[in-house]
Amino acid sequence: MKMTWKALAAFLFSIALISGCGTKESSEKANSSVPVKEQKEKENHPLSTNEQNQKEKQTPSSEKQLSYTIDGKKYEETAFLKTSDNQGFSLYTLKGWELEAEEPNSDVLLKDDMVVRIRLIHPEGSEMDYTQLVEDQAKAISSSAVRQDTTHLSGMFQQSVWYKAHTEDTAVNVIGVNKPIPMMFTIQTPRNKEVLAPILAMLETITKTETSKSKEKTTNPDEPTSSPASSLPSTHTITYTVNGQETKATGTLYTSSNQPFHLYVLPNYKADAVEPHLDRIYIKGDEQYYMDIECLGDDVDWNQVEFETMEKMKAIDKQVTTSISSESHPLFAGMAVYHTHNEDHWTEAFLIKNNAHYPNMRITIHLPKEDSHLAEFLAMAKTISSQY
Repeated sequence: MKMTWKALAAFLFSIALISGCGTKESSEKANSSVPVKEQKEKENHPLSTNEQNQKEKQTPSSEKQLSYTIDGKKYEETAFLKTSDNQGFSLYTLKGWELEAEEPNSDVLLKDDMVVRIRLIHPEGSEMDYTQLVEDQAKAISSSAVRQDTTHLSGMFQQSVWYKAHTEDTAVNVIGVNKPIPMMFTIQTPRNKEVLAPILAMLETITKTETSKSKEKTTNPDEPTSSPASSLPSTHTITYTVNGQETKATGTLYTSSNQPFHLYVLPNYKADAVEPHLDRIYIKGDEQYYMDIECLGDDVDWNQVEFETMEKMKAIDKQVTTSISSESHPLFAGMAVYHTHNEDHWTEAFLIKNNAHYPNMRITIHLPKEDSHLAEFLAMAKTISSQY
């Protein structure tokens, strides 16, 4: 009996040893398979990361977390990717903000009573004096506009040119940046709700896109297009600012039968071909307010044009001033301006000379006195595009 129990015990002990060895071996095999798998994944990981990075660069995420600080408290919000086919850029916008094409060379971010105007400056790398341009625009809003210190800021705003102006109930910040791409921003907010941090966070995300380049014949996404009238919408929203207040109105397409251009005409205005090579836009019922548009040939004698322009100005008043336009819009940027006035006649002429985006032109605005109609005429002129 003792022998039987000893044999049984030995048998059970042997089974336990065999089971134990099998478990250990299986465990070792299982464990050894983990580093092999990890090694394979590790070997493949750098390649998949590069491919993923390239994919992300080609197709930006539709959402992104933006953070900003107000009064020492940090906020983080989800922003959504939006693209401008008007100027060829994209950015991430916070909830409630809308991006709209304002005119061929300007986009606006809108939320409630806040407006952020975005203009890409072209051509890049030009010798444009951004400091003077920003200062002039700010002081056109208020002569008491003050330059702001940007040394404490980070990112693209650290090297920016920044002026702040105020009207009775509006704060206006005009900012020029040169990196990553030359841009100008005009931020309008109620004076008692001037919270800029979330706006700056959105603007920091601006990047250029290739959309406009692939669609347009030119490589400049800011250039106006040359189109037949049939391809243009019959109406267009025209936005302009008077005394710091933004106004929007619907313009109606005018196609000149006299000269090769289109533009959009505001309500209460009319456009006619009044003589060969001259179209006039004027207020219905009050032709003291008018703008003449003259398309000049490629081989125009600019000395003669400048002489004629000066003589026409002197016929109104002997004192004539000449300057370079401070407007950032491609139609006017860097163009020569002639100005004069007397007690009952105010006039300004722009010579659009050798502009890569427009035909050679002379645009002359006549008013009884300088008033809000000037902004309206300039806004209509900025919608000019070539027919060919």
